[in-house]
Amino acid sequence: NNGRPTFVEFFSNYCAGCISLQPIVNNLVSDIQTDFDILRVDIHTQVGRDLRQIYDFSFTPEFVLFNGSGEEVCRDHLPPSGSDLDLARQAG
Repeated sequence: NNGRPTFVEFFSNYCAGCISLQPIVNNLVSDIQTDFDILRVDIHTQVGRDLRQIYDFSFTPEFVLFNGSGEEVCRDHLPPSGSDLDLARQAG
């Protein structure tokens, strides 16, 4: 809720899908880092385990977008699309 949209990636270093998507996610993060706050969370850390319970998901990768008002606007197991990113950029 800081006025900037936020991109959150929950990942595991043991997840084949996470590993295979890493180059795509790295490019995406590079493209959006001036517009978005970026959080990349390893679910095997204490913070990752706590956030996994709060956001209630079972599989990685898990991508969540929040708009600048802190409202969740998109969640998926695939990186967000351009239209998802545009939705997150809109004021909440």
